[in-house]
Amino acid sequence: MIKGKTKKTALIVLAATLFVSLFSVNAVAAQNLLENPGAETGDMSGWTIIANGGDGWGIWGVDTTGYGGPYDGIHCFLTSYEWCNRSQEIDLLAKGYTEAQLDSASTVKVGEWFGQANQYCGGMYYLNVELRDEDHNVIAYWNSGVHNTTWRGNGAASWDQLSHDFSGYGPGLRYIYWEDGSKDENWWEGYYGAKLDAASVTIAAQVPEYNVFGLLALLGILAVVLTGTLKKRKKN
Repeated sequence: MIKGKTKKTALIVLAATLFVSLFSVNAVAAQNLLENPGAETGDMSGWTIIANGGDGWGIWGVDTTGYGGPYDGIHCFLTSYEWCNRSQEIDLLAKGYTEAQLDSASTVKVGEWFGQANQYCGGMYYLNVELRDEDHNVIAYWNSGVHNTTWRGNGAASWDQLSHDFSGYGPGLRYIYWEDGSKDENWWEGYYGAKLDAASVTIAAQVPEYNVFGLLALLGILAVVLTGTLKKRKKN
């Protein structure tokens, strides 16, 4: 009898542990919330074009293979001799965050890499990010100001990152607005503005991810406990 009770207690404890793990331990790591952050789709999908100056936005490896390569992956965005600007607004509730998670004002990290197309023509670039409430009002913002690319040779050496961490901004976050842009310094035909790649927006708050195998294991344990209880009642 003692062994039976001990076994039942152990199963219940195991079931409770699995239940807790399903809804807290099994959570996705901070993920990039931007759509098509590095041109890996081979197009401008996910982005709203504000200005398509000069020869417009381009994609390295699709529109052209000149102007150096990407910072990461096989593509990056290219800009031209007049301002090329674009934006995204991220709906955080639609991404799976709860109001409670967002109201905890977890750290929001933003960043993007900007590279020089070649050694002869530099680019000008900027990044603006706004945290917005449910009415799309700004509750916090960061403006990088305009920067200039630097040539340090081919490859990753000529890429620079703009980044910022938002914290302590209070409750109410529901949307994140992103805007960036670039142009070249010399008005050259083609894509001699800054190259843009590996843009990212992440939030430290985690979104629950339900583990299917854990759920099946939990159901199995509960079935064993229930079967044992029913057998005991029949005997009595």
